[in-house]
Amino acid sequence: MATPTAAQCHALTSYFIKQYTAKYGKAPVVNRNIAKGYFQNMLMDFTSDELREVIDFFLTTQSSNKHKINDLFYGYDRLVEAMRQHNEDAALQQRLREETKRRTEEWLASGKKGIG
Repeated sequence: MATPTAAQCHALTSYFIKQYTAKYGKAPVVNRNIAKGYFQNMLMDFTSDELREVIDFFLTTQSSNKHKINDLFYGYDRLVEAMRQHNEDAALQQRLREETKRRTEEWLASGKKGIG
């Protein structure tokens, strides 16, 4: 993968600030120089789009400390795994809903009444 640019890191920092501000109504305190270094490391493993999804997921999780950016930097590997698991669970639930709907429609079409 290509070396991340400063512009990519700055864009991710700005995205975090924008999303945080939308959620809490005030901008977080972020040292852009430190954030650049962490985002450079994260961009070695993930694309900018994937990291935007991680930021969005991070800001939707419950937190008692108002989603400090350091929590994102130090726990993004666990966060990515939790997001993957969440997406798998959501896909499984959707498949189960569709299967239940299909079976219900088949049962209703068969003309059966009641249970058993």
